[in-house]
Formats: sequence, C-alpha cells, structure tokens
Amino acid sequence: MIEDLSKYKCNTNSSQVSDTVIFKYLKSKNADFYCSNLEKITSDVASLLTRIPAMFSNYTNHDITHSLRIADYMVSLLPQSIENYSDTELVIMLISAIFHDVGMCVSETEIDLDITKQNEIRKNHHIRSENYVLTKANPDYFKIDNTSAINFKKIVASIARSHGENFNWIKENIDTSEEYGIDTVNPLFISCLLRLGDYLDFDSRRTPYCLYDFLQLKAASYEEWRKHFPITNYKKVNEQRQIYFKGTCESPEVYHQILKYFRNIEDEIKKGKELLENCSEK
Repeated sequence: MIEDLSKYKCNTNSSQVSDTVIFKYLKSKNADFYCSNLEKITSDVASLLTRIPAMFSNYTNHDITHSLRIADYMVSLLPQSIENYSDTELVIMLISAIFHDVGMCVSETEIDLDITKQNEIRKNHHIRSENYVLTKANPDYFKIDNTSAINFKKIVASIARSHGENFNWIKENIDTSEEYGIDTVNPLFISCLLRLGDYLDFDSRRTPYCLYDFLQLKAASYEEWRKHFPITNYKKVNEQRQIYFKGTCESPEVYHQILKYFRNIEDEIKKGKELLENCSEK
C-alpha cells in the first residue's frame, strides 16, 4: 500500500520515463515486469523520434520528453487518485503517450519526398503510428506478464491512432471496457486523456528559443512557434482538476492564436465528456 500518494502527483516536467508519475507508482508496487518493458520501449521510441527533424525541421518538438509530459498530464486529469486504476490501465496510458507520434518518424527513403508527400505524412502520422505499433514494435513489450500470451498491442495501436482522428471514429472503434488478465481497462477513457494531454503540452518547452532563433522560421511555422512563448506555467491542471494557463502576450496576432487554441481545448473537453457520459465515475 502506498503510504503517501502525494509524492505521485504530477510535476509535468519528466525528461525520462523513470521521472513519470506512472513509472514511479509502478516501481513502488514492485511491478518490475512492466517497469522493465517501459524502459525498453522508451529507449526504442526515443531513438526513433530523433528522426522527425530530418523532414520536419520547422515543427515544434516531438521528442520523447513531449510524450512523457503528456503521460504526466494524463495522470493529472484522472478523476480519482492513481491507486484506483489497475497497473495495466496505467501502463497502457503511458505506452500510448510514448508511441503516439512515432508515425512522424521518417526513413532515409522518405527524406527527399516532395512537399505534398511530406504534408501527407504529417496529416496521416497518427495512422502511421498505429501501423508501427501493429507491425514493427516488439510484441513482448505489450504482454501482461512473462507467462501469458495475453497482450494489449492492438488497443495501444488504436489509442495512438485516435489522437489524430475525429470523435465519430473514436466512438466507432474504441470500446469502454477491455479485460487483460485480472485487470479491466477503459480504452475510450485513455483515448480522451491522450488527446487532452497532448493539448496541454503547450509552452516554450515545445519551442526552445535558441532553436527558434537559429531556424529563422517562415510564415506558418513562425506563428505556430510564437504562440507557445507567452505561456509561463508548466503544471496546467490544479488540485480541482481545472485546466489553466498563465502568461502575458503583447502581440494581438499571437494572442488571437492562443485564444483559438483555448477554444479547441474547451471543445475537446465538451466532446470528451459526451463520449464518456455513460462510464463510471472512475
């Protein structure tokens, strides 16, 4: 039993998987099988994500720290404290965040593609993430233990894809209940957490100023990077599970883009609630 659950509250500044709330919690429970796999998965995906700037050099950062921060935001949004969720459910949350952007990685044969093909990769990267998990990720990483053939690979792939899909697709393709061994998981809930967690990683950690200054960005990329700079808080979710952003902005154009971003978050919350309205309080 965890004596002090407060130490598992999210700091949303994880730089390696062992810093994340979920990993620390699982480690405290001696869930060594899951922890070992999480370390292997993170090492593999971190290497893959370094390929993204080969094609998308002007995009905001999509490195492993982005994925780990999303996982921490997902925990901060949980309606109940972390011990109320099964180990498998928590692992799927973290693994889905780690894999969600792997579809943006490009091979050597893709680097020289024209701009139309590049845009197609960006637009469909969530589908590529699903395909990577299904066809290339090590199947052992998704097992529930060393002795069983039960694994949750397919549901991780679907959740990873869901972060780029519309709500109709999610409603039709992701269920509210799956069982893996003794654990019950709500994949639809995890999908909603992943999508919202992705929105919350919105500050200058996605757009380091030294890199911004070096790249000499053009038009759309320039505006996309600039809107991250005014946000000064990392936490984003308070003790009452209210989402908040702090900062100041002197540019009317950037301020308008930030407000538009906030409206997207509000819409995401509204539609997520509608999807989950028949689920349990947990």
